[in-house]
Amino acid sequence: GALLTTADSPRKAVILADPALAEPLLSAQANRFEISFIRFDGAQERRVVRLKACSETRNYRNVELRGVGFQIRYVESTRAVCGSGMTIGASSRFQVVNSWFYDNGRQPEDAEGHTDLWADGLNVFNCAGATIRDNVFWDNTDVDLGVNGGPGCSVYRNRVEHFGKYAFAGIVVGDPSRAGGEFTANTVSSARDMLGFGMVVGC
Repeated sequence: GALLTTADSPRKAVILADPALAEPLLSAQANRFEISFIRFDGAQERRVVRLKACSETRNYRNVELRGVGFQIRYVESTRAVCGSGMTIGASSRFQVVNSWFYDNGRQPEDAEGHTDLWADGLNVFNCAGATIRDNVFWDNTDVDLGVNGGPGCSVYRNRVEHFGKYAFAGIVVGDPSRAGGEFTANTVSSARDMLGFGMVVGC
């Protein structure tokens, strides 16, 4: 039942990564919470770990969430060092709505030749009875929106745009064998050679 927001909405409060931070900006494992009107800024160009790729032991994503029945709305996640702007783990009956995910991760040409500093915008590992709608993604460097599917998973009216940075894919539907999901009215737009794939179904 916790609420993380700002008294100044609709202006967003900013949670800014300290240069020495070597963990996510926010890690939450709870039920029925809400996060709204917050901008999570990974400040990748200022971070001590800015040239260290994420791994099983190094976690520099911006936000990681897990729980049941939570709500994310009017949130921004930007400039993650690597990994993801936001991940949602084994979760159900959540909503991610009206939020922005952009400029996460870097390609080697922007990172002194270092590889594996890519980042997704939003990566959802389990989406049971959940809704992801009306969000905007742009210039993330791995996958903008990756959803592993699940029964009752609704993903609609999300917009992906790539005009400034290359990414491997706009939308990935990771496991089409998991019945009951619906992906509708999502759009993917790109300048020339800014996306490897618009949409990938299956990993």
